[in-house]
Amino acid sequence: MKLPPPLQSYDMDNICIEGVVINATTFQERDRIISLFTPEEGLVKLVVKGAFSPQKGQGSTSTPLSQIEAICTKGRSELYTCRDLSVVQSNVALRQNLATLDAACDILQTIAATQQPGKAAPELYQLLIAFLTKLPLAPNPLAISTSFRLKTLHYEGLLEISPDFNMGTLLNSAEKQTVMHLAFSRDFSQIASQPVDVALAAKVKHLFQLSVD
Repeated sequence: MKLPPPLQSYDMDNICIEGVVINATTFQERDRIISLFTPEEGLVKLVVKGAFSPQKGQGSTSTPLSQIEAICTKGRSELYTCRDLSVVQSNVALRQNLATLDAACDILQTIAATQQPGKAAPELYQLLIAFLTKLPLAPNPLAISTSFRLKTLHYEGLLEISPDFNMGTLLNSAEKQTVMHLAFSRDFSQIASQPVDVALAAKVKHLFQLSVD
C-alpha cells in the first residue's frame, strides 16, 4: 500500500494533507473542528468553517472514520484552517452494523490515546488503513479492534511479551496464546478467527490502559 505524502506545499499559504478523521466537534453552530491522524504529522486539528452551511455542506465529509484530503492553512497555533476538503474513502461499510461500528470506533480511540501532534507514524497509519478496510469482512469485529490495540502497543514499544510472558492471574494459558496471535500475526484471516469475547477484550483494554497511563 502506497502511503500518502507528508504535508505538501499547495501554494504560498496553503498545504495539502491526507488522513483519517479521528473525532469531530461542532463549533459555533456551523463550524466543525476535526482531529485528523496523518502519517507524517501525527494528529492534526483542523477547523472547517461553515461545515454545516448549505453552501459548503462539508459536515458529512468530515465525519469520524472518513479518510480525507484537506487543503488548509496553518496558523500560529497547532490549529489548521481548512480551505477545502474531499473524501478519499468514506468507509460507509464500517457503519452497516453496530458490532463493526463499535470496533471501528474502538480503533479510533486507540489512535487518540497513543498519538500526538507532530509525531510521525507512517507504519501505524498504514496499519490503520488496512484494518479499517478489512474490518467489515471480519466475522468477529471485536478480534480486529483488540488486535489493533495490541499491535499499537507493540508499535509504541509498550508491549514486551514472549511465549512465556507472565501476567499473573489476568490471562489464562489459552488467552495468552490468543493474545500472541492478535499481537504478532500478519495474517488477517488468522487474526479474525481468534476466539475473542467481551471478557478477553476487556482484559486487553485494561492492559492497554496500564501501558499508556
